[in-house]
Amino acid sequence: MSSSYIISIDGPAASGKSTVARKLAEKLNITYLSSGSVYRAITYVCLSKNIKPSDENLKDFINTQSFNIEHGKVFVNNQDYSKFLSLPETENAVSSYASLACVREFALTLLRDVAKHESIIMDGRDIGSVVFPNATNKFFLTASQEVRAKRRYDEFCKNHPNEKINLDNILAEIIKRDDMDRKRELSPLIVAENAILIDNSKLNIEETIQAIYNSLHKKTGEA
Repeated sequence: MSSSYIISIDGPAASGKSTVARKLAEKLNITYLSSGSVYRAITYVCLSKNIKPSDENLKDFINTQSFNIEHGKVFVNNQDYSKFLSLPETENAVSSYASLACVREFALTLLRDVAKHESIIMDGRDIGSVVFPNATNKFFLTASQEVRAKRRYDEFCKNHPNEKINLDNILAEIIKRDDMDRKRELSPLIVAENAILIDNSKLNIEETIQAIYNSLHKKTGEA
């Protein structure tokens, strides 16, 4: 690998891209950031102030909020938003906000700023196609909707053991989210040019990471 580079990992909801990207970043000793965390943070702060996607003052509102990214975590007005990002209300609303031009422009600036002076691995839905179209290496992870729904269910149960959620409802949301992401006018979910497609329906996290790692070193000719 070169001294400074960008790896993009795109894919639909619950394809494992965030976990894979985070662990791969640790393996490669580079910075990791999930673009989804930025969109979810924007979504949650809007929801917390009852700012709807249709509100005319949404753009002005998010520009008055202080967003900072430190060690892969998003802080809004000096508060770590990690615990808010996987809440059902955030998950269910994020596509509605992320489809807005003003939100995508705001997020794009934040995401590109992180990669100005260091190597980075970033996951999302349009990293290889829009955010970093010239990324050094591009990957697209996917899995069946049923597998992804079960992953999201298990993740929620782990992070919120005292709350209940229905697997069928999660599957319905996954199907809805996929449809919205692929059909949205701005930055639709696509396999970016030159991206390597990996279906990890039958792969665990470590196997997926190894597949990407092997591909990286095969490309560079390193052992």
